[in-house]
Amino acid sequence: MKRQNEQHINELLKAFTKRPKIASKRNTALLKDAWKELMGPTIDSYTSSLNISKGQLTIRVNSAALRQELQLNEQLVINKINTFFGDTIVKDVVLR
Repeated sequence: MKRQNEQHINELLKAFTKRPKIASKRNTALLKDAWKELMGPTIDSYTSSLNISKGQLTIRVNSAALRQELQLNEQLVINKINTFFGDTIVKDVVLR
């Protein structure tokens, strides 16, 4: 006897990962893994943490000079990350 509300596991996982809290944690984890490739080893070595929440990327940087450089190239960072995800994930960057 078949159940009426059968769904494929892929559909269930997609629905689960679209929840805002789950999606932001998943996107943060994916970005942390790809950060070195996207931004290069030098920026990666001075970056202490990354977090994506509600379209805002928070980057903690250990160098004031690098922080200034990233502020000047904020749109380039946003474009690289959104291209990596294939969607508009990041709308704003906060540097600390």
